[in-house]
Amino acid sequence: MKDLEKMSPRELEDLARQVTAMAEKKKDQFKKDLRKELVDRIRAEGFTVGDIFPEAGTGARGRKKSSSASNAGVKFQDPNNPENTWSGAGRLPNWLKEAVKQGHEKEEFAV
Repeated sequence: MKDLEKMSPRELEDLARQVTAMAEKKKDQFKKDLRKELVDRIRAEGFTVGDIFPEAGTGARGRKKSSSASNAGVKFQDPNNPENTWSGAGRLPNWLKEAVKQGHEKEEFAV
């Protein structure tokens, strides 16, 4: 690695951007892995995420999910983000569309 004292301001700024981007990427991956590990453990013990975290019934912005979605029941759940659920009715949610594009089967996310 280069000696920081010998680097130009531009090189230092580029390095700082690279470090910040790498830190964010690693942090996101760590959260994703931890989320999956927790969900797997919860399910292995015979619980649902909602049993352990009742507040998980709110969306990402803290709003309650619509009553029609909760009346339909959750049939699909994103193991990487338990807040991402789908009843199987209506349009495919973006998180599931992306997973299918990446080669996953919709049924892999069935609960």
